[in-house]
Amino acid sequence: MSYPNAADAKRGLRDDLITKAQYDEIMRALRAKRRPPQKTALGGDIYIHGNGAQTDWTWGCVALENEDIRELFAVVKVGMTITIKPYPSGPETRTVAFGSQIRSAARIWAV
Repeated sequence: MSYPNAADAKRGLRDDLITKAQYDEIMRALRAKRRPPQKTALGGDIYIHGNGAQTDWTWGCVALENEDIRELFAVVKVGMTITIKPYPSGPETRTVAFGSQIRSAARIWAV
C-alpha cells in the first residue's frame, strides 16, 4: 500500500512530525513509484492480511477473513489500484496502490 502519500507527508512536515529530509525522501520515493519510508513518525508497514476481521486487533492494517483474503489474492495483481471502503460501503474511501508487498485480501473492490 502506498502510505504515506504526498498529502500525508505534507501534513507531517507542516505539523513538525517529520523533518524536511524525511519529507524529501518520501516525495522522491513516490515520484519513483517506490515504497516510501516506513519508519517515520507518520507510521507505515500497513498491510492487508487474514486472521479475521471481527475485532480491531491490528495496529492499522486491514484485517479480513481468511476466505476473503484468498478471494482477493486470486484477482488482485501487483501494482493494481484498489479502493478500500467501509463495509457496508459509506462515504469515506481511500485509494491505495499495492507495491511489491502484496500478500492478499477481500471485500475490497478492485478498480
